[in-house]
Amino acid sequence: MNKLVKLVLIGLVLNLQVLAEEIQKSEMSFGIYTQIGQYINDRNSTLWYRDSGIRFSKLPYDFNIKLLYKVYDGLGFVGEGNNYRAGIHISKEFNVIDRFGIAPSIGGSFNGSNSVSGMSFSFDAGLELNYEPKLFGMVDITAGGDILCFDKSYQIEYYGGLKVIIVPNFSISLLYTGLFYHEEHDLGSSNTHLLGYGVLLEFKF
Repeated sequence: MNKLVKLVLIGLVLNLQVLAEEIQKSEMSFGIYTQIGQYINDRNSTLWYRDSGIRFSKLPYDFNIKLLYKVYDGLGFVGEGNNYRAGIHISKEFNVIDRFGIAPSIGGSFNGSNSVSGMSFSFDAGLELNYEPKLFGMVDITAGGDILCFDKSYQIEYYGGLKVIIVPNFSISLLYTGLFYHEEHDLGSSNTHLLGYGVLLEFKF
């Protein structure tokens, strides 16, 4: 057993060395982003949210990593009632046709959101769509979403809108957003669907 453990550890170290060498050879870049917006419920009251994070792009094998932190029901660190989500997503972008790309992703999140998902871990899957017609020389079309899978529920967050390239490294996106939450109960199930809007600021280094 000890020999097996040593072999596994040696294998992990060697793989980490290879990964480190690949990262050094890559043209890795990163960016920071913040999205602020509101969801509107069926009582016409609003739910503020803030989604911030870091994106690492052009990693080995053209993978991207996103570290995200989203706050529901507020703009502070955790929101009202400790409503937040912290996660990591790994994605890879594919160019389907000229100026149109898709980026599927997988990952996981820790959710401390009392009013949205309950405190638990989720398995996440997502998809981003980007079309670059360069309307007026500076406007692209963007859309996407994530699904968060829990033990007895799931949550879908989605968006779509226009991305305005202010300068090559800085953009502002005007988005239509939505959040759908389905939960199973002992006596049945319940659904919550919120629609809203958001403004996304992104700066790339």
